[in-house]
Amino acid sequence: MKVILKNIKSRKQLQNCPLCHLDYNGYGALATHIRITHKLKFKNVLVEYNIWPKCKNCNKPTSRLSTCSCSQKCATEFDNKNNREKRICIICKAQFETSKNSTRKLCNIKCNGKYLSLILKGKKLNLTKEQKEHRSKNVTGKNNPFYGKKHSQKTINNITEKIIQQKICNGQWYSIGKNEKQLLDLEEQKIGFSILRQHQVGRFVVDGYCKELNRVIEVYENFHNKQIQKDLNREIKICDRLNCEFHIIWDNDTF
Repeated sequence: MKVILKNIKSRKQLQNCPLCHLDYNGYGALATHIRITHKLKFKNVLVEYNIWPKCKNCNKPTSRLSTCSCSQKCATEFDNKNNREKRICIICKAQFETSKNSTRKLCNIKCNGKYLSLILKGKKLNLTKEQKEHRSKNVTGKNNPFYGKKHSQKTINNITEKIIQQKICNGQWYSIGKNEKQLLDLEEQKIGFSILRQHQVGRFVVDGYCKELNRVIEVYENFHNKQIQKDLNREIKICDRLNCEFHIIWDNDTF
C-alpha cells in the first residue's frame, strides 16, 4: 500500500494524514503516526511538491533551485546543449568552447601562464598614472598584508637557494677568480678525479667539489685575508651540510 501526500510546500508545515485526516506538526510527527497507527513504512509515502521547479534537462522535480537541475550531470548536459559558444584564445589564437556566461579568454593553463608573464613584464598592462597610484597604495605600508612581518631564516635560505640555482642555470653566476680555472685543473691532475666547478651547496656556491673524495675546494685570493671570520662561518656551514673536507688553495698570482 502506498500513500500520496499532495501540495506540500515545505518540510516544517502542518501535515495532514491522508488516511485519518489528522493534523501533525512536521514530517517527524507524521512519520511516527503512520508507522505506529497505520503500521505503514514511511518509505511507501510519496510526496508531491507543488512549488519545486522541474529539471531543465529531464523535467523531474528538483530541490536545486539555483541551477534548476536534478543533478550535476543534468546541469552539464544542458549547458553543453544550449549554453556554449566558440571563442579564440588571445595568446595562441586557437579555438575553444566555453559557457556564454563565462569571462574566459584563454584556452588552457599554458596560455594562462604566458599571459601572466606578459602582464608581469608590463607588455599587456597600459595603466594610467591614477591607476598606478591606486595600485601602489594597496600594496605599500599598512595596506600590505605582510606589513610588520618578517620572513623566517628558513624561508630566507630557501629563497636564496632558488635565486642562486636560477642564476647558475641561466649562466649569470660570474664569481670566478683570475687563476681559478688553472688552479683547479692542476688540482684535478693531482687527485686523479674530476672537480665540479661552481657547485651549489645550499645558499652558497663553492669553486669546486669532488664527489669521489667528498671534498670542497676553494680558491682564495688576497682579499680573503680581510674577511677571515666571514669565510670561517661560511666554511663551517658548508661542512655541516655536506659533512665533507674543506681544502683551500691560495692564489698568489703565480700564473
